[in-house]
Amino acid sequence: MPENVNLLIVDDQEELCEVLKDVFQDIGYQVDAVQRGKEAVAKAEQTFFHVVLIDIILPDMSGIEVLKKVKEISPQTEGIIITGNASLKNSIDALSIGAFSYLIKPLDLDEVRAVIQNALEKQQMAMENLLLKRFNEDIVSYSPAGLLVIDKDFNVMLVNESYCEIFQTTKEDTRGKPLKDVLPIDRFEEKLYRVQRSHQPLYGLEL
Repeated sequence: MPENVNLLIVDDQEELCEVLKDVFQDIGYQVDAVQRGKEAVAKAEQTFFHVVLIDIILPDMSGIEVLKKVKEISPQTEGIIITGNASLKNSIDALSIGAFSYLIKPLDLDEVRAVIQNALEKQQMAMENLLLKRFNEDIVSYSPAGLLVIDKDFNVMLVNESYCEIFQTTKEDTRGKPLKDVLPIDRFEEKLYRVQRSHQPLYGLEL
């Protein structure tokens, strides 16, 4: 979980905002609270919030619309919708625009804490996976050797410029294709299955 969590609460009930603000400030979060959707969007344009708690009914716009705009500004932000009416439509609308979850009023503070914790864990994992993906892409991209990366189904995921130069091809013509269509070497599938089973690499033109 990130060390400094930024939480935004969006609800027109000022008393509820103050209660939630006190609860989460006590556990070390940086908490901001607003009563209107437009204020929330303006805040999101200025600050990255790890999580936003948004009431589905606001004086100036719907919570669904607010979350949609916040996600457009900051796709990594996790949104949690608060609703007093647990209708199927509200649930579908919230989840369809990427809400992590929704909570039903009156709020159970233990449940709110647990849902926010789960949202932060999901966000942390997604960010770590993104960093790892970018790191691996950089290794492949900047290697002087001709490299391609395949998935477990032997489809090409990544390919670098050196490979394209060696085999007179392009990244667009290579990515996403089955390896056998890109590198038509006899019996390569048998040898790659051997690699999967033994976890021992093949070198050079051993394929």
